[in-house]
Amino acid sequence: MSPVFFGIILLCSLIFSLLLAGNMPHDLVSVLIVALSWLGTVALVWTRWMKADAGRLTRIATGIGAAIVFAIGYQWTTQTDVFIIPEQCGCKAHAGSFWPLFFLWIAGTGLLAYTLMGNVLNYRALLNPISLKGAAWWLSAATWTAACIYILGNNVTLEVLVESLRVAGVIIGAIAAFVGAIAALIFVISYPQRRRMKRMRAEFEQIDSGTRHDIVDLVDRHARQTEFLLYYRPADATGGDTGAQIGGDPLAFSNETWPRQEDGTPALFLLQLPLQAPRLPAPWQGRIITVYMQDWGLVVRSYSPADTERLSAMPNPQDMQAVVHQALHAIAIPY
Repeated sequence: MSPVFFGIILLCSLIFSLLLAGNMPHDLVSVLIVALSWLGTVALVWTRWMKADAGRLTRIATGIGAAIVFAIGYQWTTQTDVFIIPEQCGCKAHAGSFWPLFFLWIAGTGLLAYTLMGNVLNYRALLNPISLKGAAWWLSAATWTAACIYILGNNVTLEVLVESLRVAGVIIGAIAAFVGAIAALIFVISYPQRRRMKRMRAEFEQIDSGTRHDIVDLVDRHARQTEFLLYYRPADATGGDTGAQIGGDPLAFSNETWPRQEDGTPALFLLQLPLQAPRLPAPWQGRIITVYMQDWGLVVRSYSPADTERLSAMPNPQDMQAVVHQALHAIAIPY
């Protein structure tokens, strides 16, 4: 992003925030919306000029979003006809829908989870009420759920509930019918291709293993004469390529430690690969990368070719059945 374009965005965001602050009612929701707008600009500045991760700012912005949701819910607690369309509109009496409350509840719990954990997929920490963050989420989520139930009891009559479910059934049925029609059309159109593929697979199964290896070796030798990509397959009895593996003991420096998850347990070692494809940029050419899964995020470590002699296998503290060790063999595919 050019400095001029970035400056225009920054100026527009400032003007937008000032207009909101000057024209919107000075209630809690309005103040939070202005704060959220300006915080987004700060996060943009932080990542653009500070060249740093804006994860904390993102969680603060998510917390402000959660506060906006809670403020809307709080306003509904004092009302008794939020989801009922009045008879004066010419509609059927007591027509309405409670789905806005349902989606508001989902939004509140999701924003709470991200604000506290920084990752809504970190369900281990969310489901652990013993940890401080887990206990905070359980308490806040239970309070928010109780508030939504209170709003539901005050505002949703039997007529509104029936109407909501009827409308949802009509919409879901229409979507299901549309998707089913598209799926049926695709099935009919793709039938000849699927028939050809089935015949090709049957013919491939009739080829003996020696001929298959010859075909793969021919493709590999031909591809390495020009630019190519590398694909990996499980190694056979002849062994895999040096440094290419799934699971097992990864290469590391002697002073490196095994990555740990938030609860203190060892992260999961996924795979290790040498980067050798010709099209890779020079800084990555010949490097070895190791990939771990840590609290549903990836931790990637990278080692230069000059460091290869200093690397040694680091004992894997995980159960070998968690990720079964498998050596890999590279196959070159024409670019």
